[in-house]
Amino acid sequence: MTPRTEEQYEAIRQQSRETILKAALELFALNGFHNTSVSKISERAGFSKGLIYNYFESKEQLLQTILEKAIQIGEKIMPEDFSQKEDRSLTKTIHEIFNLIKVNPHYWKLILALSLHEDIKHRFHHIIRPRQERNLNNLIELLKEKGVQQARLEALTISALLDGVLLQFIYMGDQYPIDEMEDFLIGKFKKFN
Repeated sequence: MTPRTEEQYEAIRQQSRETILKAALELFALNGFHNTSVSKISERAGFSKGLIYNYFESKEQLLQTILEKAIQIGEKIMPEDFSQKEDRSLTKTIHEIFNLIKVNPHYWKLILALSLHEDIKHRFHHIIRPRQERNLNNLIELLKEKGVQQARLEALTISALLDGVLLQFIYMGDQYPIDEMEDFLIGKFKKFN
C-alpha cells in the first residue's frame, strides 16, 4: 500500500472540516447556539470531540467560521470593490442571489435561522454589520449610476424584497414559486439596468 501524499492528507482534512461545519450549522440553526454542545456536534459529524478541537478551538470559532463562509459566498455577488465587477447590472445581481438560494436552500435556511438569534447578532455584529452596510451602499451607487432618483429608498426596498423572498421560500419550500418570483423581480427592476 502506497503512503498518502500531503495533498491527499490535506483533502481529508478539508473534508473533515467541512463535515464538522455542516453538522455545527445544522445544530446551531435547529437548537440554537447555546443549546448545542460540542459533544452534540461531534456526534452529528461522526468524529470524536477531540478531533473537533483539533480543527476549531471553540464552539464560538465554529460559528464564526460558518458566518464568514456565508459572507464569502455573498462576496462573489457583491464584492468589496463592486465598481470593479464586470457585470454590475441589477438583473445579474438578482439572478445570482436567486441562484444561491436555489442551489442550496437548506444552507440559507440555516444561516437565516442563525441570524435571527439575538445573541448571535450581538456577538458577531462587528463582522456582519459592516458588510451589510457596504452591500447596501453598493446597491445605492449602482442605482444612482442608472439615474434612479431615490436610490437609497429603492435599494432598501429591493433588499427587503429579496429578504422576504428568501424567508418565504424557506418557509414554503417547494410550494413557493421561486422561478416565477425571480422573473417577476428581474422584470420589475429591469428599468434600473
